[in-house]
Amino acid sequence: MKGVVVAVLRHVDFEVSNWAELGGAPVERLGYAERVLSLGPSGYWRLGDAGSSAMDMSGAAAGAVIGGVTTGVSGCLESESDSAMGFAGVNQMVDVGRAVLPSDSSAVSIGVWIRTTASTTGAMFSQYVNTGTPGASERFGLRLITGGYPAWWKGGTVRAQGSQSLLDGVWHFVVGERLSTGVIKLWVDGVLVDSGSDSQGFASANSAIAAFPAVSYLTADLDEVMVVPAELGGSAIRDLYDWAMGIPKVTGGGL
Repeated sequence: MKGVVVAVLRHVDFEVSNWAELGGAPVERLGYAERVLSLGPSGYWRLGDAGSSAMDMSGAAAGAVIGGVTTGVSGCLESESDSAMGFAGVNQMVDVGRAVLPSDSSAVSIGVWIRTTASTTGAMFSQYVNTGTPGASERFGLRLITGGYPAWWKGGTVRAQGSQSLLDGVWHFVVGERLSTGVIKLWVDGVLVDSGSDSQGFASANSAIAAFPAVSYLTADLDEVMVVPAELGGSAIRDLYDWAMGIPKVTGGGL
């Protein structure tokens, strides 16, 4: 028959990842913490969520909060309720002990959310002792250098550095990866910003958040600090950033 339109109805199934399942069976929606824990971290501190303590969500001992840090600061997660810790410089840090970084040259990924406008330089996450030679392997920092640029610093040398200053007062997700080959990758907000090389690995020394202990201290809000004993890779890093920012990822949609 001319002029007759026949409509064919088909079931369409697509998912907005971790937000909703439309047209199909319900799916489990993981929170940010569950996503990090699924990566098998050796340390994961949701700074500010437990008040003045720094519980390690991975199950290890809590970090020791030193100095008058500010708690209850608004956190980095747009997708869920969250708080952070504010560090105001001298003698404020979290000592997280020796167990979180590998004591050899195996792969590791370190992630920190940071918000600051202060021009002070310092470590977001460090392993540092104020003894030994300047190039010693226990002198490490995922840090901000002059100008607010994120960097992987090791043994007195910047091994990888971002070109975007983070001194803008908004949250940024900084991840430094060291592959077992010694390759360094530096990521900011899910984007690879630089690469380099670090053949030293790490030593068995204490690590700290927000400081090179007894040397320099960072002025910044920090949140959701993690150490994963593996290379995360770009897909996992971008997924964490998108989830924190409330950016949905739609999959499916085929007829």
